[in-house]
Formats: sequence, C-alpha cells, structure tokens
Amino acid sequence: MIAAIVLSPTDSALPCHLADLFPDEEVLGLWFTAPGDDWTGDNALIFRLEGDTPSPRDVARSLLPHLAGTNPDGICLRDGNLQRETAAALAAKLGGPCLTGCDAVRRDPSGKLEVTLKPFAGRGEARLQVLRPPLVATLREPQDPPGVPARPAQPPKAALWQSSTASPWTTVERRASQVAGIDMARYIVSGGLGLGSRDSFERLRPLAERLEAGVGATLAAVEAGWATVELQIGQTGNAVHPDIYVAIGISGAPQHVSGVNARHMLAVNKDPGAPIFHVADVGVVGDATRFLEALTQALAEG
Repeated sequence: MIAAIVLSPTDSALPCHLADLFPDEEVLGLWFTAPGDDWTGDNALIFRLEGDTPSPRDVARSLLPHLAGTNPDGICLRDGNLQRETAAALAAKLGGPCLTGCDAVRRDPSGKLEVTLKPFAGRGEARLQVLRPPLVATLREPQDPPGVPARPAQPPKAALWQSSTASPWTTVERRASQVAGIDMARYIVSGGLGLGSRDSFERLRPLAERLEAGVGATLAAVEAGWATVELQIGQTGNAVHPDIYVAIGISGAPQHVSGVNARHMLAVNKDPGAPIFHVADVGVVGDATRFLEALTQALAEG
C-alpha cells in the first residue's frame, strides 16, 4: 500500500499521481484539507480541523494511529517546505527513511521501492533502493498532470482533529515555512538583480496583488537586502510548483531554476542570451523595470 498525505489544496492531485505510478496497489489518501473534484484515493481519511492549522509534529502524531493498521511501505507528500517538515517528523516517529525533493518513486524488479533524485541542481541523477520501509518522501510535481485513475474510490471516512496535549517545549520562533507561504502559491511573480534596485523590486507587489499571486526572489535579491529569506526560491530556498511563474530580471542560474517546477513560465530579461529563456515558455527581451511598470499599468486600466 502507498499513502498520500494532502496538506493543502495545491497537493490535491497527489493521490491521482500515485495511482498512476502504482496502478496495481491501493492508494490511501490522508486529507488535511477539504477534497475538491480530484480523486481522493481507494480509501480516504479526511481530518476535520478545528482552529489553527496543526504543526508538522502534530500532523505526524495524529497520523500514527491510522497508519498502524494499514502498514504502507511508502508515504508521499508533495514537495514543499511545510511538507518536508511534516515528512521529517513522521519519519522520525515511524523509524523509517525520509527523502525530500524526489523526482520519482517506483517499484524495482525485486518489489522494493526505488527513489530517483536529481542532485547538484539537476546535473546528476541518483537512484536509491529503500531497504527499510516505511519510506516517507516528498515528490516534485510532474510536468504533465495525471488523469483520474480508472477505478472507483471508496466513500471517504472522517476523523475529527484532536489537538495535541500541552507540550513541555516552548515555541520561541514560528518559521514562515510552517504556514501557507510562497511554496503554496498558485501564481508567483519573482524578481532578480535585473530589476536594478530595491524600489524596483517593491513594484512587484502591486502586480502580484492584481494577479492574486505570491512574490518570490532570487538568492542574489535576498542578499542585496531587497527581500526576506522567506521569499527566496531555488536550491537553497523554497521549492515552488505554481501554475504560472513570472520571472522578471532573473538570469536563470541553475541554483534558482532548480527550485521552480511551473506549468508555464514567462521570463523578462534585457539579455537575449540569458539562460532563463531556455526554460521559459514565453520570453520577453527588454528592460525588466519598464516591462513591470507597463504590465502593472495595463492591468490597472483593464
């Protein structure tokens, strides 16, 4: 059995994806958000939350009683900061391995799980065999969304969320990755050093508001003091999976684009040879700041 943990609406395609990867196995869906029109799993358990979204440690604690009788040898989440923290907490309680940022998971000829990773910003590929299940893994989203599996789903069960008892630990810092952040955004407007200044970078925000998008930044923009580290996207920042990614003034270094898995990308850069144009669906060669101003004005007038 393979289990899918769905923590937010952006994760809702995960059960379908696992059903495509494991057509002959039962997929257990564990939902911490209201299911939409997507397939919920061969069996599904929906946790009805009360109050604030639970922490990764609380999610892991709540899942243990429900996993005890099913014994899945693979538990998957969509790749993201919140999901990575949850995966680590769950793996620690189950005593199994935890692998994050995986590109694929499958059965090898011996029946064991095999995970594919692409380290070094995608320049290499590693295949790891899981010798001690259960594996807890976060998966990068596929470029082509899966279809609905051609098999009926069981009526989902419901479980009322029980918040954990008082913990002896004291929270001294709430990290941004523990709340819905840039890695959950459906649309992202991101800026790099090509914007020229902090004032130009700040002009991303009105555009993002018009598009109902999140604001992202490159490592260089963060180091320049134009954005906080919570907005950083890339190998050492957030991994994002938006439907649309607008890259303005971003050169397209491997350290940045390795953290972007977008369905569609629009790139704006004054250098026609910028690497970002090799991965963008639509490219605009021109001054990033002028393009940003013109697009924001056009949306305001429209």
